[in-house]
Parts: sequence; structure tokens; C-alpha cells
Amino acid sequence: MSGKALYDKRAELLELRRTYLNVEMAIQTIKACSEVMETVQEFTEQVTDKKYYHALKILENLKMHYLPKVKDYGFGKLLESSIIDMESKLREGVNSDKNKWLQEMNHSTHEIGVMAMRRMEKRQRVWVSRGGAVPDVQRHVSPVVDFVLDEESEDQEYYGIEMRPFFQCLHINTKLGHQAEFRREFINDRQGQYDNIRPKPDMLDSWTIGPFESMLYDLAGFFIMEHRLYTSSQDFRAKSDVDALWEQTTEDLLKLLAPKVQHLRRDERLQRSVYGLLETFTYILEEYAYD
Repeated sequence: MSGKALYDKRAELLELRRTYLNVEMAIQTIKACSEVMETVQEFTEQVTDKKYYHALKILENLKMHYLPKVKDYGFGKLLESSIIDMESKLREGVNSDKNKWLQEMNHSTHEIGVMAMRRMEKRQRVWVSRGGAVPDVQRHVSPVVDFVLDEESEDQEYYGIEMRPFFQCLHINTKLGHQAEFRREFINDRQGQYDNIRPKPDMLDSWTIGPFESMLYDLAGFFIMEHRLYTSSQDFRAKSDVDALWEQTTEDLLKLLAPKVQHLRRDERLQRSVYGLLETFTYILEEYAYD
């Protein structure tokens, strides 16, 4: 074989090798793109099924593992812009569930307050029976002491406050860099819920105990929920925010009751009812560390 023929043959082999490598690279790129598409589809399914933690892991995997493989291609730029939309879709889903949870909690606040007040009334009857066992001795036992005594005989009642939607939403918003925005919106939502149940100056104008009693149930449930939030979420729901709401509540109660004092003194039945409810309400809130 002549030197020219050998050279041509070698050049042909090199060209075939380059073609082969290009084909191999194209196959690998198509495979990577195919895997990306399958992963994107899986992400969509997870969000639809409300499996937000899994969807977040898929999203992080796309960023860390798949995007570098295709970032130099047009498909990579498309994927990069799609990831932003996927983050928005994930936040919309988890925030929507959080909003539904808040609405449910708003509706169950009253029931939580009723259970807490009934439980405390039961404990108060126990305290009275303790005092009645020694009729000749006037009791000066603090409710705090009674709380300690009750710990040996009564388990703390669990009010069924489901916190998973809140923690799920907090975690995902934090991972996606939106914690401050989420916290701001959440505080505004809770303020709005509080405004709907706060004491109204005309609440005792009808001289019936019903509206006043219902309002105390709502407030007790609301502040039990707030206690659960700031004790179970580090640096999210600041105690100072809750204390500000509580101070507002005490001011509103004073504005409600102060003008009615003389009228209450002339109606012993209503006076006893108001006093009894306030006493029970106070013990509950003290138990949850409200001043």
C-alpha cells in the first residue's frame, strides 16, 4: 500500500472516530435530556399529590446533578428558566395548603377554647374540694401550687393542634429563600384572625353572658395556638409578637368591662358569671405563660 493510500486510510479512520465520538456525545446528551424530562414529570406528580418534601428533593437534584450536564446547550438554558417556574409552583402548592390549614385552625380555635375552659373549670372544682376538706382553715393556696399538685393526678390534655402543614411550609419557603416573606405573610394572617375575635366594647350591652363567653373561648383557643407556635418554631414566631397581641387583649378587656362595672354590681347573677369566666380564662392563660 502506497504512502498516500495509507495516509488517506488513517484520515478516514480519524474522521470515523470523530463521528463516533460526536454520536456518543449526542446520545449521552439526549439521555441526559430524557432523564431531565422524566425528573420534571416526577416533580409535577409529587406536587400534584402534595408530596412537597419529595418535590423539593427532586428540585434540588435537578439543580445540583442534571443542570450541570446540559447547561452548555440550549436545553440547559430552558431548564434553568423552568426551575424558577418549578420553585414558584412548589411554593404555590405548599402555601395553599398552609392557608387551608390556617382557615381550619381559625374554625377550630373556638373548640380548643371550649375544651380548655371546661378542663380548667374541672380543675377549679377539684381545688374547691381540697379547700372544703379543711373547713376551719382559710386557704391561701396559689393556683400555681394547684397546677403543680394537679400534675400528679391529671395528664396535660392534647388539643389536637396539627402543626405539619405549618412546618412543611416553613421548611420549603426557607429552603427556597423566602422565609422572611413567609413570616411576614403569616404574621399578617394571624393578626387578621385575631382582629375577628378581639373583645368588642358593646359585647355586654345586651346583658347576656353568651357573646362574652364565646369571645373568651375564641381568645383562649387563639393564644393556646400562639403558644404552640412560638414554643415549637425556633426564631419564627417571636414571643414579643405574641406578647403584643396579649397586651392588646388585656387593654380591650379593660375597655369592655370598665364602663360596665356599676351595671354588673346591680346584676349579681351576671356579675358572678362574668367573674367566673374571667377567673377560669386567667388561669388558662397563666398556665401557658401569659402575664
